[in-house]
Amino acid sequence: ICERKIIMEDKCVSIILPVYNAVNYIEKTITSVLNQTYKNFELIIVDDGATDGTSEICRNYAQKDYRISYYKQNNFGTAVARNRGIELAKGEYIAFLDHDDEYLPHFLEELLEISEEDDELIKCGVIFREEYINGKASERKDVFYNEKLSQKDLLDDFCNLPIAFFGVWNALYKLETIKNSGVRFPVDMRHGEEDYYFNTALIPYITNVKFSSKCMYKHYRRLNQSTSAKYYDDRIDAMLKQYEMEINMFKKSYKGSKNIKSIEAILYSRKVVGIISYCYSTLKTDVFNKCIENIEQLNEKVKNLEADSSEKFRLSELPIKYRIIYFLTVHRFYVVLIRLWTLKNRR
Repeated sequence: ICERKIIMEDKCVSIILPVYNAVNYIEKTITSVLNQTYKNFELIIVDDGATDGTSEICRNYAQKDYRISYYKQNNFGTAVARNRGIELAKGEYIAFLDHDDEYLPHFLEELLEISEEDDELIKCGVIFREEYINGKASERKDVFYNEKLSQKDLLDDFCNLPIAFFGVWNALYKLETIKNSGVRFPVDMRHGEEDYYFNTALIPYITNVKFSSKCMYKHYRRLNQSTSAKYYDDRIDAMLKQYEMEINMFKKSYKGSKNIKSIEAILYSRKVVGIISYCYSTLKTDVFNKCIENIEQLNEKVKNLEADSSEKFRLSELPIKYRIIYFLTVHRFYVVLIRLWTLKNRR
């Protein structure tokens, strides 16, 4: 155990923290880094043009602790800030942190403890906390099994991966893997879609992923201000781009496989559900029509998935949930589809 501890302490982790107008939360976020039981880290704060006092707080912390470095830029967005952090990083591993979230104290230590040399990505579960305007709050956990997956395992199980896999904040990434891959955060995506893209785009460059069942990252969604609680047309555009990237990745990885059409149908069904969920969580009026409009946009992207595509795969090959979603969508039974979704998700 002592030898393991010494080896761990040699591994520096570069934590990249983009900040923008988070004066009410930033001290708690930075404190969660300073309170880590594993101390060999550098905290790279990239100020994305904050105007509310966040900058002064960050500068003050950087002056007090040599492990903290502070950089200022114009308001170019989170993706640009993270990409800059990647270029500045000097650690063996990279971690990401949002300016209003927090690490639990053993986050770094636990993930390094379970890591092995051939693990390019190490992930833990997430506590999702939603805070509402009326002062109430709710929490749920997204967890993994304690396991190690190869790239092939990851692709085989891609359609069943929990939401926590696609966030970037609950993970350690090998810096060398990121730099060699050339994968960066897309500057034309926002609202969390850039995280989804980043993780998906990295899969072809990853040999192994290690998972911890422990939840050691707390992600906040404050519904009085969160961008994830507002509707943006460009988020739908990003979701459609994600679908195209997923399809291309699987076509390349499963070239010649008879299962590719089944995988496409599942990915299509998942994107349909994502569109409905996004519309209903962000819109108060004209929700039904907006759902249909966006699903039709998706259909334009996937003209090869027509109602008669049963020639290419048997509907019975899909899990029952995706079978229903796929059938109702390609036959345009939107009223039934959306009604079933609202019944299932009624609170």
